[in-house]
Amino acid sequence: MRPALPSVRNQENPPKKCGICKYAAGADLQNKKIVLVKDVVSSGGALIEATKLLRSDGIKVDTAICVIDRQTGGKENPEKLGVTSVSLLTND
Repeated sequence: MRPALPSVRNQENPPKKCGICKYAAGADLQNKKIVLVKDVVSSGGALIEATKLLRSDGIKVDTAICVIDRQTGGKENPEKLGVTSVSLLTND
């Protein structure tokens, strides 16, 4: 199955020594603006970590979409880095 838009998926952290040996697999996104997509967000730590890593590689990140926001800082914490978070569902 191919995604309709260029996309990447993150790999295990740290990357395995076999295979592609990168933190992400997929299209080359350097110098492009992307949207992070996450299933469940609690503190937003994974979004912050991904944002920092991607930005260090020249990928522009300013928006994240999560399916479920547990409302425990997952929206507010990434905003400190300038990442707007949009949730489909919340915990209330």
